[in-house]
Amino acid sequence: MVRIYSKVDSIIELATTISLEDIDGSRQSLNADSEPLQIGAIRWPLGSLVAPHKHLSEPRNTVSTQEAWIVITGLIKCRIFDLDNSFVTEVLLSPGSCIVLKNGGHELQCLADQTVMYEIKNGEYFGPARDKESLFN
Repeated sequence: MVRIYSKVDSIIELATTISLEDIDGSRQSLNADSEPLQIGAIRWPLGSLVAPHKHLSEPRNTVSTQEAWIVITGLIKCRIFDLDNSFVTEVLLSPGSCIVLKNGGHELQCLADQTVMYEIKNGEYFGPARDKESLFN
């Protein structure tokens, strides 16, 4: 697992990446409990079970959008930008990799034909005018 921090404010985490090889036998949290999006990675042995359950209704208030991309097939390049929109780093995401984008900006580029990924965000979605800001106008 790799955590990417801001160069502008070193205590702020911009993103976390994890690959299939990084996932061990314990639950690994990619986000702190206080973050709006909760992502965990688990490698289970045969016969593992999560007992039947449901989640309780609990009011939550979030003011930021976080998202996770999970690559199923193909290859994606993700460029990470800092709080001031400056470039920080880029990471390659291969099948089984996940990146959680928490703060700052990002750019995605498909590097293999027919790449498939899941995108997960906290909601609710109000459309691009209220959800996104271009880094370079």
